Amino acid sequence: MSLPGYPLLGRYPPAVILLNTEPVGEALHALDRRGVRHAPIVDSERKLVGLVTIDTLVDFIAGAKHREIVEGVFGGDLARAFRETLIDRVMYPNPPYAVLGRTGLDEVLEVFTKGKSTALPVTLPDKTVVGIITTKHFVDMIHTGNIYVSVAEVMRRETHAMPTTSTVLDVAREMSEHRVRHIPLVSDENRVEGIVSARDIVRYFASEDVEEMMERGELDAVYSTPAMAIATRNLVTVGPNKDVSRALREMQRHGISSVLVVEDGVLRGIVTDKDIVERLPARIGVDMFIDTLKAAIVFARLYA
Repeated sequence: MSLPGYPLLGRYPPAVILLNTEPVGEALHALDRRGVRHAPIVDSERKLVGLVTIDTLVDFIAGAKHREIVEGVFGGDLARAFRETLIDRVMYPNPPYAVLGRTGLDEVLEVFTKGKSTALPVTLPDKTVVGIITTKHFVDMIHTGNIYVSVAEVMRRETHAMPTTSTVLDVAREMSEHRVRHIPLVSDENRVEGIVSARDIVRYFASEDVEEMMERGELDAVYSTPAMAIATRNLVTVGPNKDVSRALREMQRHGISSVLVVEDGVLRGIVTDKDIVERLPARIGVDMFIDTLKAAIVFARLYA
């Protein structure tokens, strides 16, 4: 199945497209403003050259790119680094992409199931960007009838949970080091009190108050803010023995990309849209997974 007959899978055009010559701060504000996790990066001729994600920004805030650029070039001045570092320096160059009319769903799924990326820019044959497909788009299209696969079969047991006393810096470093986007905050009894997402980190650093603090050189205060201050406390959970369709319904209902797996009040794991797209096809069969997507897309087209 090629993409042009099924344009409801993905977003056309992408919510955010950025030039590689724009500053990293523009990426921070654009992703925060539009509430998305990925932005195709184009050159002056509007051709695809890279991809920026919220992971890129978290890494710039507290990971390897922070050490290389913010500390190494700007002496730790994050505000100046956001203003003066060009996206070209931090983006993922030459990312995988889908060509409109040529790339099939099976090829897109292969990229996702192998963990190569969580987003594929969609381009014309000349690499002009026209859309984007993400793992969340896949999850949003999957039907939510019983799939007969338990949450435990697709969840990650390693949650990278951190204590409720953690700071924003602690959480951002953990995300960057382990390439995860969600950090549960737990009590001494391993009961979840909140969860911080990479989007929460981006929203925090894009806020006017934090920008003003950074401009005044108050970076220690910015980083030492308790993570619970930016965490989501209205938690969405599912049991490990529930059908994975339950997790899908919760993601779709709340517009979120992860669900905590809790049993008897204790955190057992986490399941994200990435986990489902990477692991579910192996449980039900790739062909059945693609057929499910095809049916969902056809249904959406009929009732759009």
